[in-house]
Amino acid sequence: MLDLRGCTALTLIDKAAFSNMPNLDEIYLPDNLEEIGQSAFSAPTWNGDRDVYVETMDPLSVLVLPKNLKIVRSFAFNNQFMDNVENEPFQLDLPDSLELIENDAFGGYMTYGKHGEVLQNNLVLANEKLPASLKKLGSGNGAYSPFSYSLIDTLVFPAGIEEIAYTATSPMDYLTKIVFEADETGSSNLRVLKSLIPNSIDGEIVGWDNLKKLEVIGSISFGDWKYDKEEYTIPSTVHTIGNLGSGDYGAFNTII
Repeated sequence: MLDLRGCTALTLIDKAAFSNMPNLDEIYLPDNLEEIGQSAFSAPTWNGDRDVYVETMDPLSVLVLPKNLKIVRSFAFNNQFMDNVENEPFQLDLPDSLELIENDAFGGYMTYGKHGEVLQNNLVLANEKLPASLKKLGSGNGAYSPFSYSLIDTLVFPAGIEEIAYTATSPMDYLTKIVFEADETGSSNLRVLKSLIPNSIDGEIVGWDNLKKLEVIGSISFGDWKYDKEEYTIPSTVHTIGNLGSGDYGAFNTII
């Protein structure tokens, strides 16, 4: 267990501060903490010795994030939620103060335990919504979604979101629904949409018409999703369309 709630002057936990601690199962952080750095609490990665990895890894059972937290950098809690998929998923409670969550911040992957059981990022969002304060999802030094390989099936983007970075929603094998919320004027504040790359073949995107301030549309591969409408109107505010990531996907692959 790691309890830092008594550290009342602490505002930053920097890069790799508590990384590679395989038996860390409870984390309590002080409310004055504003930023969690890259790989600050990342768990050991699987090095090929599966039996040793499975025997020495304990998934987090408690994570109390600060109520004033603003930034979570790449890999901050990477691999901390690896568990048997038969067990109850971890309920991640994100504070309403969060403004930036970088790629792989709460990510993981899938592997197999010593008895053949499936181990993966056994994580869901506690209230099924991203914080209303969130301005940007993704980017940083990670390659994949902040919630890569998690059990999250719905992402609700708040009206105040400004940027969704490349691969911010991929890979998320259970993701079946993306929602763009609107403010009291009927609009989302989203300006930059670099990528939506869902892995589901049975999903929907809701609230596209709320993107009235959108300026940039990058590489968006919608795959074989079902759609909540037959037409997608590009907002008149858009000034750039095209590949802003590392892939060669068309901006509206499979839609047009």
